[in-house]
Amino acid sequence: MRRGEREFPPRILEEVSIGEVMRVRTFMGREGNVVGRLPDGRIILFNKESPYLDLIEPGEIVEAKVAYVAKNY
Repeated sequence: MRRGEREFPPRILEEVSIGEVMRVRTFMGREGNVVGRLPDGRIILFNKESPYLDLIEPGEIVEAKVAYVAKNY
């Protein structure tokens, strides 16, 4: 692969399983909400009903427990 080209489909760097606890960096999402991002680019959404949601800010590294894994298309 030449420099600047992207692999299609992108390579998944890590498997994610329900119940797994992982550390992710947080970013500001499109809708103004805070989201996490995995190294392979997939987005982590945080539970809106969590009492900790208001404590999470962009640029932090937080521990998150996986409750649902969406399919990639």
